[in-house]
Amino acid sequence: MKIEILSIGSEIILGNTINTNASYISKKLLENGFASTFYSVCKDEINDIQNCFKIALDRSDLIIITGGLGPTIDDITKKTISDFLNLELVFNKEIYLDIEKRFSTISSIKEQSTVFKDAIILKNTIGTASGFFIKYKNKIFILLPGVVFELKKMFEDALALIKERFLLEKKVFQKFLNIFLVKEIDVDNFLKTLKIPKELEIGIYPEQGIVKVTLTSNDMGIIEKFKTEIEKKYNKNIFYEESIQKAVHNAFINKNFKLCIAESCTGGAISSKLTALSGASKYFLGSFVTYSNDLKKNILKVDENILKSCGAISKEIVIEMVKGVFDITDADFAIAVSGIAGPFGETDIKRIGLVYIAVGRKSGIIDVYKFHFEKDRELVIESASNHALGILYKKVYYNESFNNARV
Repeated sequence: MKIEILSIGSEIILGNTINTNASYISKKLLENGFASTFYSVCKDEINDIQNCFKIALDRSDLIIITGGLGPTIDDITKKTISDFLNLELVFNKEIYLDIEKRFSTISSIKEQSTVFKDAIILKNTIGTASGFFIKYKNKIFILLPGVVFELKKMFEDALALIKERFLLEKKVFQKFLNIFLVKEIDVDNFLKTLKIPKELEIGIYPEQGIVKVTLTSNDMGIIEKFKTEIEKKYNKNIFYEESIQKAVHNAFINKNFKLCIAESCTGGAISSKLTALSGASKYFLGSFVTYSNDLKKNILKVDENILKSCGAISKEIVIEMVKGVFDITDADFAIAVSGIAGPFGETDIKRIGLVYIAVGRKSGIIDVYKFHFEKDRELVIESASNHALGILYKKVYYNESFNNARV
């Protein structure tokens, strides 16, 4: 079965809105054994919608259309599809009364109450735009509003109908592994040594300091076999959560440890990743964003003589920062980061992208690492954050130090 997601919205094409709906739908489909085949986007224009929809009808069995069902002037999806397929739209009194009850002041209630005559209606209990599950010849197409929180709730109803309609379809399975502190090229070279059957699709998705590997197949046995091979190779450089911060989060809660962080060049980015997760207060004491040398001295009690002799971006300073954290908190673990994110501040000796990371356990050894990341401010901050969390996770979860890049 071929599935296509067609997103309608000029704001997506023009780059004003990130299309999170397509990603959400694809993930939900895959969780239920269905893999998307095509993904397309078009403007809120009649000809564009009709052309994209015709292509989708020709090549796909299930078409999921998002956007353009609302009450504004650019919401033309319902009328355009109706005209293109010659499907009758009829007034639905039940929907009209429901919308009137919840949104009595809007002027477009009647228009929003028109539905495809023979469609299964996907009720919208939050907004005004109904969704539709439509059988057309040997095809199925689903229309959903583009508003994210409305779509998510309605897609659950659509998913139940999809599973019922395509019950006998061969299911697609997927598992993933996140390999951290390993270069993409090294992971790729290892995967090339494996004899991968045609029934298995392997995906490699690099981030800063992390390589996500996906294994997709109709045969779970094949997935498990190759997952085991990868685990043997990278057994203590793998996490299974959706992000490295979530892996750290779970490890600290499970082991009942406390964490505090001292950040300079990352400016609170590491702390922000952790505090975005519910329950972070169970282990995260807080952070010190000591961006200036004065704060390093006054808050973390970094030795001024070391600052003068070694500079703020040095092995010695991140060690001092970790010691300062332990002196003023009861944290079990501490991270310190200092570097040059750019685009200014480099010297002939210390270039943009140079970052020192220290990770220590109270009354234990403080490990220090030296990295040279890409010369882009955002990438330096993201790379430093992910590497710091990865090194910490390896130390906490696997009780091992990261040996590469240690100074």
